[in-house]
Amino acid sequence: MNIADIVTAPRVCCICLEPIFEWPVGANNADPVTADGFCCDSCNRQIVIPTREAQQ
Repeated sequence: MNIADIVTAPRVCCICLEPIFEWPVGANNADPVTADGFCCDSCNRQIVIPTREAQQ
C-alpha cells in the first residue's frame, strides 16, 4: 500500500456506516453527535446540524 492508496481510500461515516468516497472533502465533523470520526453529507444535514441547532 502506498500513500496514494491511503489518501484515496474511502472512509466510513461514523453515523450511518456508509462509505465517504469523496474523503476528505465530503467528510464533516460529527460533533456533537459523536466526538470521534467524520460523517457523510447526508448525516451532517439530517442529524448533526439539527442537533447543533437544538443546542443553541
